[in-house]
Amino acid sequence: MLDLSTPFVMREDLYACDGTLILRQGEILTKRVINEIQKSAKMRTPEASPVKNSEVLDDYRAVMEEENYHVIFSNDAVKEEVLGIVGEISLIREVYQELELCKVMDHYTYRHILITSLLTTLLAKDSFSDLQEVLQAGSAALTHDFGKSRIPIEVLQSARKLDYDEFLYILEHPWISFLLLTYYTGEAEALHSLVAFNHHEKIDGSGYPRGIKIEDPIIRLVTICDMFDALISPRTYRVDPFNVRGALDFLYEEATFGRLDMTFVKFLISHNRNVKMPVDSLIISQDNTGYRPPSEKNNYSCHQDYEEPDWEDGSANTA
Repeated sequence: MLDLSTPFVMREDLYACDGTLILRQGEILTKRVINEIQKSAKMRTPEASPVKNSEVLDDYRAVMEEENYHVIFSNDAVKEEVLGIVGEISLIREVYQELELCKVMDHYTYRHILITSLLTTLLAKDSFSDLQEVLQAGSAALTHDFGKSRIPIEVLQSARKLDYDEFLYILEHPWISFLLLTYYTGEAEALHSLVAFNHHEKIDGSGYPRGIKIEDPIIRLVTICDMFDALISPRTYRVDPFNVRGALDFLYEEATFGRLDMTFVKFLISHNRNVKMPVDSLIISQDNTGYRPPSEKNNYSCHQDYEEPDWEDGSANTA
């Protein structure tokens, strides 16, 4: 049963890409409202088409060539296998429109969801024996951050510390992602909706926006892939990113603290080595020699005097 005990009030009218008003400004999200959103979605009969027949596949291929991912995708056979899997993801027209909106509005968000989807697919292939489950994981990762496109661009791309109201946009984007995916899938508890809602939650309940404990393995996996790319990628609020080793050290620490899934983190570490090792044979140094940017170089926080969330788990680096 979906837990809506954490209150959420819509700050602005929320529209789907087909022009449907999903939630009005000032409206409180309740189970009744969720049911209405689901019913409105079920009145449609959307047709889906595979990614392999779209420009998205070309964009997937392009982000694989980024320098930070040369080691992970160094094996051409593995690269083509992953592209073959994501190429089978089927999306409805409105979801393609959401992807195009992200691409036009904020290219960082667009490339981020593509690489998160690729990483999720790669690690899911190692972890799950059912190919359909691998496909579902990669597909859910592809739609996890749609709420970012509803953040005002001056907030999303701000290089300064945000004020209180601006910062709330960042904290609320999982809610918006969830509402959009609930409308597009017709199910609040569909995998895509839950991944969108919970990709900043942690195993121990230390994440946001609801502070719930995560058990679903696909959500745990998407969270790690989302964090990894966010840490190593330049952002407007943090132009000095972690290097790959620093990000892996950080994720390993988070796993030892019980916040992230250790098995998935080890799979990611293995894929970042020139010689891939089975997870059971992996030897991990804990000397923390990787680069981590000083906290003062990270502006994704609020300058006003109010009680900010506890960012000790690194959430400010991975929003």
